[in-house]
Amino acid sequence: MIAYFFIHLKVDINRNHTLSTHAGRPLTGHIQLCNVGITTLKDIEVFERELPFGVTQPKIDFIAEIKKNTITKIPFTLHTQTRGEYLLKSIVVATSYPFGMIRKIKVKKLPQKIVVYPQILPINIPNQTPGKTNFTIHQPKTIDLEKNEYIGNREYSFGDQFTHIDHKAWGRIGVPVTKVYQNDYDISVGVIFIENLVDDIEQSSGLKSFLKRFKSIYTINYDPVIYKNIFDEDNFENAIKVTTSIIKFLMSQKIKTAFYTLTENSAEIISEIIEPEKAYEILALINKVKINNDIFLTTLIEFAQSLNCLYIIGTDQTISYRDILIKAIPEDTNTNIILCSNQTNELLPDLPPHFHCIKLTEENLKQESITLV
Repeated sequence: MIAYFFIHLKVDINRNHTLSTHAGRPLTGHIQLCNVGITTLKDIEVFERELPFGVTQPKIDFIAEIKKNTITKIPFTLHTQTRGEYLLKSIVVATSYPFGMIRKIKVKKLPQKIVVYPQILPINIPNQTPGKTNFTIHQPKTIDLEKNEYIGNREYSFGDQFTHIDHKAWGRIGVPVTKVYQNDYDISVGVIFIENLVDDIEQSSGLKSFLKRFKSIYTINYDPVIYKNIFDEDNFENAIKVTTSIIKFLMSQKIKTAFYTLTENSAEIISEIIEPEKAYEILALINKVKINNDIFLTTLIEFAQSLNCLYIIGTDQTISYRDILIKAIPEDTNTNIILCSNQTNELLPDLPPHFHCIKLTEENLKQESITLV
């Protein structure tokens, strides 16, 4: 009776926390409570009524006291594990005061969407110099010889022209270096993510849900095709993480970066990434699609023609687009294909000389530093 009639659990509630983060990192901020009742509130708990799958909230200590007409800010943290868009629905404010026998609660509906970007991996791309290319094959560019002045050296990259090597500096410091001139070429990098094809067996919404929830359990006797798809799901998610991490690295090096990926009927293109969060959000919400080959070829030709270096990230399925990639990407573009795969011993695909291909397994991605060479 005391709890029911004399504890006036009347509070105004407001969220004030970050609305996006990368998987594995927390959402942080605070919940603001204003006691608008006529009594002092004691032993207050505040928590989310319902958490999305893959999101957890650490237990918040009891708030000892909130006097009437006062505002209290309560630290708020959510831990995230899986990329995607989620909806936070309601916040619960509860008290067990005065005797701890009866719990009085107030539920406040505060719908709020949050976006969890893909996880950032410790990707490292060697021999990148901001603003200047390290690659031997460049796009044509008009050179003003009067302004083509020597401005310094950079670390030697495989394939640099012999005439551009500074032999005196090499002899002095013991490692080869390449001369850089005023009219050297800017690095212009394109990052391409190629989604997996949707297999017929995955059309069933029930099976898709089953695969997502139990993809980490391999001890059950699955049908061989489903078993393969479980590995594909992991590789698909790993490819998204690698793509996000490459963008993160290039932006940290202040390298001009473009982004390309496909939806079912069109292409998502960012010609120059200024705000990387836009690319992160696309990758956070991306799904497997049925790719239209004509759209893929046309849009990729347009995207690749203005770039001198490409990183193409996908799974083993990416090689099924080998002919499109060869046709769309100019021969003078340094092209790196990164495949996330569980097939550690499988040979790399047969590709033209300007295509460089590496495979990354689950074990590779667990390293403290992942160098793409």
